[in-house]
Amino acid sequence: MSFLNNIINKVQQEVDKKIPGAGQIIGQLHNEFQQSHQQQQQQQQQPPYQQQPPYQQQPPYQQQQSYQQQQSYQQQPPYQQQQPYDQNFPPPPSSSTGNQTAATYNQPVQGKVHSSYSATTSHSGGSTTTYAQHVTATTTTANEGSADNSYAHHAAAGAVGGSTTTTTTTTTTTSNLGTSTSYSTVTTTYASADCPEPTPQELGDISLAVEQLWNLDTDRLAPGQNFQLNLQHKTFVSNADDVARERLFSNLHQDIFERPTFKYFISLLDNYHATVGIEEHETAAEVTEQHKFVDSVLKTKCGAYLYKYLKAKGLTHCDLNEFKRNVIHLWFGMYRRVSKNDSCPFEHTFLGEIRDNQVIGFHNWIQFYIEESRGNANYRGYITPKRKGTKLDHPTGRDHIMSCQLEWHGCVKPVSTFLMGVSPEFELALYTLCFYALPDHEGHIPFTIDGVDIGLTIHKLRNGREIALGSAYIEVL
Repeated sequence: MSFLNNIINKVQQEVDKKIPGAGQIIGQLHNEFQQSHQQQQQQQQQPPYQQQPPYQQQPPYQQQQSYQQQQSYQQQPPYQQQQPYDQNFPPPPSSSTGNQTAATYNQPVQGKVHSSYSATTSHSGGSTTTYAQHVTATTTTANEGSADNSYAHHAAAGAVGGSTTTTTTTTTTTSNLGTSTSYSTVTTTYASADCPEPTPQELGDISLAVEQLWNLDTDRLAPGQNFQLNLQHKTFVSNADDVARERLFSNLHQDIFERPTFKYFISLLDNYHATVGIEEHETAAEVTEQHKFVDSVLKTKCGAYLYKYLKAKGLTHCDLNEFKRNVIHLWFGMYRRVSKNDSCPFEHTFLGEIRDNQVIGFHNWIQFYIEESRGNANYRGYITPKRKGTKLDHPTGRDHIMSCQLEWHGCVKPVSTFLMGVSPEFELALYTLCFYALPDHEGHIPFTIDGVDIGLTIHKLRNGREIALGSAYIEVL
C-alpha cells in the first residue's frame, strides 16, 4: 500500500505542474478509496449475519363496502373472470326491422352465475347505442347452516332456508357526445324462510294451493277500506249503453304504489303498444324493469310459495336464480299474435290489447285504475254472475271479485272480471303456478276466493318449439 501511495504522490505532483489544482482532486479520490477499503476489511472480520426467518405475510384486509356502495356506485366493478358458456343454450340470433335493431342474449354459464345482455340500437338522428348487462348470482343457506356461495358483489347472509340474489346492471350509452357507463347493484333476499311448505293436501289439490296463495297475500288491499268502488248501475254483456256516468275508482292513497311490487309493476305499463300487429322492441331500461319486478315478486311470500310448490311437485328442477329467468321468459318472451313479436303474456293478461276494434285481455285492476285516471278507460257498469244465489247478486263495492263492462281507447270489452285489490305478486304467482301445474294446452281450475266460486282459465299456445302462455283470466262460476 505504501508503494502505491508513493506513486500516487508523484503523479499528483506532476499533474499540478501541468494543471494547477488537479493534483488536489486526485488526492481526495485516493483518500476516499482508502477509507472504503478499510471498511471492507472490518466487515470481513465480523461474525456472519444471522438471517431472520422469512416474514409471514398476513392475508389482505377485506374492506367492507358501505350500504350506499352496495346499492349503487359509479365506479368500475371488479373484473369477473368469464365462465365457459353452456353449449346447450346458445344465444338466439338478433332480429332487425327497419331502422331499429333489437337483440337479446341469454347466456347461461356453468355454475350459478348468469349474465343476460340486451342491446337496442337506433340509427336515426345520429348514432346512439345502449347496452345493459345483468349479472345475477345466488347464495343459498341450507337448513344445516352450510352456505353455497357463488359470485356476488356483496357478502350476503340470508335467513335459514332463504336465498339472496345479487343483480348488477351495467348500462353503457354511446352517442355523438361520447360514452358513459353506470353500474347499479340490487340485492334481493327471498322470503322462503317466512313461507310455509306446501302440504300434501295442497300438492294433491291445486285449488287448495290457490287458497293458500290467497292467505299469503299480505299486500292485498281491501275495497271499501283502502279505496272506494263506485258501482252505480247494473249492466249486461250485450248492453251497448253506458250506464255509469262517474268513475269507478276513488280515494286510493298513492303511497300504496311505493310498495316494491306495485312500484315495479307500474313501471312496466308503458312499455307496449296497445294495438296488436305492431312489433315490440325492448330497450335496456325495459329489460331492467322486468328483472326488478320479478325479483320483487320472488321476495314475497307468494313468490316463495310458488317456487316451493313447483319444486315439491317436480314441475321445476332448477335453482332459484334459473327459476327467476324462466319466469321472466314466460311472461315477457315475445311471440306472434297477429304479426312478429307484437305481443307477450304480460302485455295481454295485465295491460290488455286492441284487435279489430275490440279489447282483449285487460284483467288487472291496477291497470284499470291508472287508465281510468288518465281518461283512457271508461267504466260502463257492473255485471252480476249468471248463476244466482251468490254474494255477488247484490255487490256492495267491498268485494274482491268484480265483473264489469268497460271501454278502453274507444273500444268496448263486453265483460271483464277483476281481482280487486290483490297484489301484483299474487296474480303473477297464481297464473304462473296454474300454467305449470296444468299439463294440457288449455285448462280450467275451480277454486274459492273471498267466499266466491271462481274458475281460472289458462290458454297455452305453441311458439316455435315451446309452449307459451297465451292468456290467463278468471270468471265467476
